[in-house]
Amino acid sequence: MISFACRTIDFEELFLCSFGLKKTDYKILNLLIESGSRLSVNSIARKLGKERTVVQKSIKNLLEKNLIKRFQENMQRGGYRFYYEAEDKAEIKRRLLEIIGRWASSVEDVVKKW
Repeated sequence: MISFACRTIDFEELFLCSFGLKKTDYKILNLLIESGSRLSVNSIARKLGKERTVVQKSIKNLLEKNLIKRFQENMQRGGYRFYYEAEDKAEIKRRLLEIIGRWASSVEDVVKKW
């Protein structure tokens, strides 16, 4: 928890706001980080108790924000399957701190102009 004047912000809220994510996106990212392995959409949906389509929508958002990576596995009988894993946690932390730093700088500018 982070206290800021009259409001307390928990880490999840800070992360969601910083990257423009929804709660399901965050849950999927955390699952991928904690699992430390590549997971399929079906596996993610099963582990989180979510519909496959909901997971696919979140996966798309996480890919667009470069928070996860996609890998393709070609099947022996044709076709393919996608698996997903989280980007490096240290890199995600670095990006988060950069976003927070830019925000803090913009707040400082507003205060100075006041």
